[in-house]
Amino acid sequence: MNTHEIASDDNPGFATIAAGRLEYAEMAVDLALSLREHHDNPVCLVADDTCGQHVRRRYPGVFDLIADLPPRFDMRSTAMKFCLAEAVPYANAIFIDADTLVLSPLDKVIEQTLRHDFIMMGSFLLPDTNKKHHGYSVRMLIREFALEHYFTNHSGAFGYNRDYAASFLDDCIALYRNELYTLRNRMRGVVCDEIAFGIVAARRGMTQMSKPFPVMWGAELAEFDPGDIRKPLCHFHRPVSPAGLDWLMDEVKRRRLAQGLPAVSEKVWREQSGNHMRKAFYKLLGNVLPLAKR
Repeated sequence: MNTHEIASDDNPGFATIAAGRLEYAEMAVDLALSLREHHDNPVCLVADDTCGQHVRRRYPGVFDLIADLPPRFDMRSTAMKFCLAEAVPYANAIFIDADTLVLSPLDKVIEQTLRHDFIMMGSFLLPDTNKKHHGYSVRMLIREFALEHYFTNHSGAFGYNRDYAASFLDDCIALYRNELYTLRNRMRGVVCDEIAFGIVAARRGMTQMSKPFPVMWGAELAEFDPGDIRKPLCHFHRPVSPAGLDWLMDEVKRRRLAQGLPAVSEKVWREQSGNHMRKAFYKLLGNVLPLAKR
């Protein structure tokens, strides 16, 4: 155990997940190091055997705890977040996706986590909406699952009380495994965990994280200026501006070298940003080509 503070009812821990690819383990290390610059709260890594051994061998002491990913949640990485109450021993915790860097304190998220059973970024949508969530018509989801509304959400960061989350996340994994992770849905593409979060939140209720949400969205990432940091979480869910990416990589390297760790993760982060840039290009191409044929 590190010399960082111990998690308690009034001192939440942080948690992240690395599984499937060692790249996630490398990014999780950088996430933890960026967290350490702003908070003394303990940090837990939930990992499969390969990623867990990699971190224990190369990065001892970075995490306060490395917990094993329970096998029943290892469903092509899209259901792993549902393991958190089972795998992470903290009474209250804040989950952050591994492909995220912390730029400033998360005091507002901590304060809200301690006051509520479960908090997420998102909003409730009514049956008359025309919006989609990960390719699914929200109106169709409301009808198919007999909901009064639907909670569209971003699961890159959220806070929870473990006792409440145990049953909430059990509902999520049961719904995911029995009703969402079907052959028909898998043939359409990735079955995202956020669909299960949205349905279960609609049934049980959900506290919306205070706005402005802590994660930078696509346009904010594309225009990210390191001299004007407005949000605490840089989640690599969209491509990052070239100047911002260069600065972030300098910071990643600085933190690793300061701890005597190998500075080997820059390529991973740049590829993560580049992958999203290619996805955005192909999406744009897919929208333009039908118009060109008219």
